[in-house]
Amino acid sequence: LNTSAACSAPVLFTVQLEISPYKNAGAGTLIGETLRSADWINCVSSETLAQVRECAPETGYRSSVIFNSLALPPLLPLPLPADSPRLLCIGRLQAQKGFDLALPALAKIIDRFPCVRLIIAGDGPERSALERQAAELNLTDIVDFVGWVSPEKVPELINTATIVIIPSRWEGLPLVALEAASMARPIVA
Repeated sequence: LNTSAACSAPVLFTVQLEISPYKNAGAGTLIGETLRSADWINCVSSETLAQVRECAPETGYRSSVIFNSLALPPLLPLPLPADSPRLLCIGRLQAQKGFDLALPALAKIIDRFPCVRLIIAGDGPERSALERQAAELNLTDIVDFVGWVSPEKVPELINTATIVIIPSRWEGLPLVALEAASMARPIVA
């Protein structure tokens, strides 16, 4: 808000996550004030747009949905590796992303799919907790923590997966879902 006062330029505010009018977008909050002062508000889904308009009804004439999109990757999807299923979770390693939910789910299916592997790609504050959880569930031999993957390498990594898992606790429209779809990979979310 201070920046928009210092420089005369239109302000576009993109809303990617759920907004609660009672919890985080009321009068006097940063999000609430940003919604009210933005020249245009772009939301990634109709549901998010409805929430914005509920929080700040005066934004109705200056808000719209523009869905996330990606350029198609330069490689073709490979056939799904079904003999040795490879599950992939990719994103920031933080509580919101729910990777801690994927690990006990994996422990429940390992007897039916003994060749299964889970790749967790990303970095963040939950990494050591996830590594401990994998050890406690006796999954260290089948879970690979590969760390951060550069954006240009993400399609390549997805191309090695059988299924992309998005266990997020809350999410707008995650780009990883679009990236998985562009590589013809099924998504469990």
